[in-house]
Amino acid sequence: MVITYDKTKAEYVVSKFVESHNHPFIIAEWSHMMPSQRRISSVQAIDVELASDSKVSACNAYELMGRQFDGKESVGYLKVDLKNYLRTRRQKELLYGEAFGDVISFDTTYKVVHGNRPFAIFLGMNHYREIAVFGAALMYDEIADSFVWLFETFLKVMSRKAPKTIITDQDAVMAKALKQVMPVTKHHLCVWHLMNNAQKNLLFLFKRVEGVKKVISKLMFQIEEEDDFIREWNLMIAEYGVAGNKWLSTLLDLRHKWALAFVKHDWSAGMSSTQLSESFNGQLKYYLSRQLILPEFFTHFDRLLSDKRYKEYEAEYGLVER
Repeated sequence: MVITYDKTKAEYVVSKFVESHNHPFIIAEWSHMMPSQRRISSVQAIDVELASDSKVSACNAYELMGRQFDGKESVGYLKVDLKNYLRTRRQKELLYGEAFGDVISFDTTYKVVHGNRPFAIFLGMNHYREIAVFGAALMYDEIADSFVWLFETFLKVMSRKAPKTIITDQDAVMAKALKQVMPVTKHHLCVWHLMNNAQKNLLFLFKRVEGVKKVISKLMFQIEEEDDFIREWNLMIAEYGVAGNKWLSTLLDLRHKWALAFVKHDWSAGMSSTQLSESFNGQLKYYLSRQLILPEFFTHFDRLLSDKRYKEYEAEYGLVER
């Protein structure tokens, strides 16, 4: 259809109409699915948030709403709208700076040349979503007692304020120390390390790296309900006949540390891996070298911290000048 303005009549008229270009109207039963008809009211938002805070899953909350309104078609929104609302709510908490220091990435992969000692780093994001260093320590070894000492010292310098969530690699000794020192903190496993381990341990099963990534990624990121996760896991075990696989059994036991269905209520500020640490390790290599003796090592590390603090000043000044 083409509409033009007729100057002689001083009005708009339909100058061309092609009936075959029309689309049939949707039936009344589908009208509630149209984007223009979907909205979570302020009253409904309160119920949604209460359900989420009470650990009620999105599926169960939507089912309850449907019963309250005598049918899902009368709720006023779809389940996907409910999930999007909760996701946006969590993101807004980060925008207002409430997550500063609440999510920590802990990594010991950077090694110092003298004895190949691990250089442990506690990292997070500042309110500009840039890397913030909360602590660092040159460790002698990576035994349980060393980690307990390190985590206790970290809590001491942080005024006993434990992070809500800490992300690490899959180290059983480290996990044991974390549980002892920070029992309330949620411990998440780095999904990047987890995927790499899956490729090493399951390549024989799925034949190709792409197959491993497809199956594990689905379990990691695409399934949001716990019952659906268990169902999908059992289907995978049955399909590939790996009921006795020890690595998969361990992975299932750790599902509360990596699977979306079990960690979605944990505050993570959008972080799911220790990639902050990987990025920071790259910066370390720019400032440090393995030829440095220990006093030089810490001098150059302090230079790195000074440069990062100055960049934060620049970011704050830039914000004021906008």
